[in-house]
Amino acid sequence: MLKKLYLSFLICFSFFVLGDPEDKIVYVVKPNAETPQVISNGDAADDPAIWINNISTTNSLIFGTDKKSGVYTYDLNANKIGYTKLGNINNIDLRSVNLDDFGSYTFIFASNRTTSSLDLWIYEDEAMDALAKSKKFNIENNPSFKGSTNIIVYGVCAGYDQEFGVIAFITEDEGSRVQMWSYDENGLSLLKTFNNANAAQS
Repeated sequence: MLKKLYLSFLICFSFFVLGDPEDKIVYVVKPNAETPQVISNGDAADDPAIWINNISTTNSLIFGTDKKSGVYTYDLNANKIGYTKLGNINNIDLRSVNLDDFGSYTFIFASNRTTSSLDLWIYEDEAMDALAKSKKFNIENNPSFKGSTNIIVYGVCAGYDQEFGVIAFITEDEGSRVQMWSYDENGLSLLKTFNNANAAQS
């Protein structure tokens, strides 16, 4: 009986260690460009958001935050084509949505630690395409809408929900609270607040 158990263990262990050779393949992704250094020193450059230009993909854009200063705009060759001083913008994310008769729009969300707010800029994709081709794109100093969070904001994630439409989740620093916001023609509305299993900065 012990021999059978031992043999079964060896078979299971060999499958676990050896597994499928496909699982052992390591893929290396190398950068082909690098942006200029941001103006702030230390831990400042942070998560980017990539806008896929469906009109002209070669003119897509990358938005990156300087957590101590504002938002940069880059082309796909990592050239800086815009910068706006906005304060302590921690994270940025975006979603492009086709609004039927109104055309395609892009919603850019950012977590603003200076004002403890969720900031939202709204652009027509055709306008973004024109600005991208001109190599000049500065996010406006004043967002289209701003939602007061009453928390020390950290991360932000944008999305689209069949029921609520354009949404964004924003997390707090030094805590586990997460807020879910939605957008409509009247602006930003806080839908709910919940705890993320005591996981901070998630």
